[in-house]
Amino acid sequence: MTSNSERGKYMSLAGSYIVEYAVTFSCFMLIFGVGCVVGFISPALSILTASDSPIAITAIDTSNLAAVIGIGHMIAPSLIGHLIDVLGRRGCLLGTAIILTISWGLNAIAGNAIVLLIARVFGGLSIVLGMGLVPLYLGEISSPELRGVIGTVTGSALSCGILFAYAVLPYIKIRMFSLLLLGIAAASTIGIYFIPESPYFFAMKCKFQLAEETLEKFKGKSDVTQELELIKESVKIQCEQLEKHEEWKANGKNGTKPKKFRAFKETIRVRGYRRALLINVMFSVILQAGGYFPLFTYGSTIFTAMKVGPGEYVASVTSAVIQLFFNILTSFFINRLGRRPLVCLSGVLGGLCTLGISVYFYVVEHTDVNVSAYSNVALFVVYLYIATVNFGMMPLQLVTVSETIAPEVKAMINMIVGIIVGLTATVTAKLYILTAVSWGLGHCVPFLGFTLTTWICTAVILKNLPETKGKTLLEIQSDLHA
Repeated sequence: MTSNSERGKYMSLAGSYIVEYAVTFSCFMLIFGVGCVVGFISPALSILTASDSPIAITAIDTSNLAAVIGIGHMIAPSLIGHLIDVLGRRGCLLGTAIILTISWGLNAIAGNAIVLLIARVFGGLSIVLGMGLVPLYLGEISSPELRGVIGTVTGSALSCGILFAYAVLPYIKIRMFSLLLLGIAAASTIGIYFIPESPYFFAMKCKFQLAEETLEKFKGKSDVTQELELIKESVKIQCEQLEKHEEWKANGKNGTKPKKFRAFKETIRVRGYRRALLINVMFSVILQAGGYFPLFTYGSTIFTAMKVGPGEYVASVTSAVIQLFFNILTSFFINRLGRRPLVCLSGVLGGLCTLGISVYFYVVEHTDVNVSAYSNVALFVVYLYIATVNFGMMPLQLVTVSETIAPEVKAMINMIVGIIVGLTATVTAKLYILTAVSWGLGHCVPFLGFTLTTWICTAVILKNLPETKGKTLLEIQSDLHA
C-alpha cells in the first residue's frame, strides 16, 4: 500500500467511487430488463388484439396478461424473505437476473396465450425481486453522499426500459423484441455474477473480516475503520439474534421458527420498524393503486378513450420520455431539497392531476358536452401527472426502501411489502378493466379512486417519514425510533 492509502486517502489508481459506479451500472442493466417487462404489456396488447395478431388471444386473456404479473408479485416476497439473509444480496440478485432471462426466453418461444402467461409470471417475479433487491443493495454499498443519486438510478433504469419497450416493440415482432431482451438479460446476469457482496450481509453474519475486505473494494482505500464501525453498530441486533440462533442449534433446538416469528413480532411491536413498514407500504400502494402503473399498463386503452390528437402511440412514447427525463432530473434535486418536500409536492400535485383526468372522463362518458377541443389539455394533465410522480414518489420509493429499513428486519418488511404490492397490483389491474369497460362505469371512477388513494397515502407518509437527506443509516434509524 502507498502512504496515502495507509492514511485512508483514496487511491488515485482506482478513485474513490469507481467500484460503486461499476456495480450501479450492472444493476442498471438488470432493472432496464425489468422495465421492459413493465413496458411490454401496453404495446403488446395492441399487437395481440389486432386482426393480424401473431398469437390468438381472447378478451379474458387480455385482462389476464395484465393481471397475472401480480402472481409473480405475490410469490417473490416469500423468496426474498427466505433467501436474502441466506444467499446474500449478490446471490439473490443473480437469481433475479436468471429469472428475468427465463421470462424473456419463454416470451421468445411463445406460440399461444398459455406460454405468454407463464412468461408474465416469471416477469412479475423479476419485477418484485429486482425492484426490492436493487435499491436495498445499492443503499447498503453506496456512500452517504452518493446514496440519494445512486438511489434514483433504479427508477431511471426502469424508465429507460419502459421507454425502450414503448418505442421499439410496435415496429418489430414480439419474438424479435423478446430475443433482443433475452440477450440483454443474459449480459446482465454475467455482470451481476462479478459484483461484490454487500458488507452489511457479511457483518450480519458476524464475518467482519470479509465485511472489511468488501468495504475496501467499494471505498478504494485501505482504512475503512470508521465505515466498519458504523456497520457493526447497525447490525448489532442481527448479530445478537444470530448468536442465539446458534445456541439453539447447539442445544438441538429449532431456532428458525422462533427467529422468523420474532422478526414479525418485532416489526409490528417496535415503533421504528413499524413506521418503516408503513412508509414503504404507502409508497407501494400509491404507485400500484394511485394511477401510475395502471396508466402504463393500460396506456393505449386510456389514450384511445381520451381521443387525443397525437394518437395513442405518440402519447405513450411521450409519456415514457417524460418519465425518464424527470427521473434523471430528480437525481440533481433529491439531495438539495430533501425527501419530505418532494413527497409533499408529488403527492398533492399528483392527486390534483388524477382528479382532473377523472373530471375530463366524466364529461366525455356521462354528458353530451363536446370536449374534443380540450383533449390536448387532458393529455397535458396526464403528462404533468407522470412528471410529478417521477419527480417525487417513484424515485423516492426506491431511495427510502434502502434508507428506512433496519438490517435485522429487512427480509421480513420486504416480504410483507411485496405481498401487499402483489395483491394491490392484481386487484387494481382486474378492477380497472371491470370498472371502466365491463361494468360500463367509465374511466372516471378509477381515476377518482386514484386521487383518494394518493392523498391518503401521502398524508400517512408525511406523518411517519423523517428527513433522511445526508444522514447515515444509523442516524435514520434513530429518527424512526424517536
